Amino acid sequence: MKKTISVALIILTLLSSLLLTSCGAPELGEIQDRVIELVEASYEINDIFFGDGLETYPRVEKLTDQSLTYNEKYGLYYLFFEAEGYGELCMYYDSEEKEYKFASVKKTSELTADDGEPLLSDEESGLSFFASDYVEPEIEYVYGEDSIQDYDVVRADEKYLSIAEIKAAAEKVYTEDFLEQIYQGAFDGVAYSEGSAGGVRSARFIEYELLLRQRNDIEPQVTKKRIYDYSTMKIVRPSNKKRVNIKMDTHIEGESEILSVTLTLMLADDGMWYLDTPTY
Repeated sequence: MKKTISVALIILTLLSSLLLTSCGAPELGEIQDRVIELVEASYEINDIFFGDGLETYPRVEKLTDQSLTYNEKYGLYYLFFEAEGYGELCMYYDSEEKEYKFASVKKTSELTADDGEPLLSDEESGLSFFASDYVEPEIEYVYGEDSIQDYDVVRADEKYLSIAEIKAAAEKVYTEDFLEQIYQGAFDGVAYSEGSAGGVRSARFIEYELLLRQRNDIEPQVTKKRIYDYSTMKIVRPSNKKRVNIKMDTHIEGESEILSVTLTLMLADDGMWYLDTPTY
């Protein structure tokens, strides 16, 4: 009885092997480099659609465009603000030299001999002001009052500056069928239903006034890479000459837990393999 079972198992194994071969599935060596190329390229595409996206110009208002407060005692217009690396600062208008200047702000009660001589100490506020070398950063892009508040302009030095360019990059990695739904959310917006509420989620990217713009209130869904151990790569069933399933060990960047993931690749009309499943 045991011998009969063993023979049956051997026959089943041979049939499975023959079935895989008869379907024309490629050998691992034939597509291994392509798999690695696609996975590595997918990280950038994943980040565009599901991560932080593209770099945009920050919505920064020039200090000199903000409302200043007038102090009658000193005859000065001033504005308090915080700056990274400088702490609290005060911008004030020097009417004699007709220019804006900056001073660091400290509590008078906390001064030490190392602080030096202040430009001004105000007893009423308990603050002292010291000369500062702070220079207001140049604003690279100024948003007009008529700009779309929910969308920020993609930087001119970014790699992709149009929806067409993003699509062209994505289509070098993923299949058209896989990207169809991704494009809906990224460029058209999608309807949603959550309990009794519903609506339409706005597109992540739009083009307006000849500029690519990215929605600024979308939380990233993918924050870390999934790292693939290419040494564990193997073809698994079902696979054939046009559709191949690749299994590999993976882990999330910075984490130790190992998870086995199966990726599906499709052979396109151009003779190239493309990912038909996400890599995140």
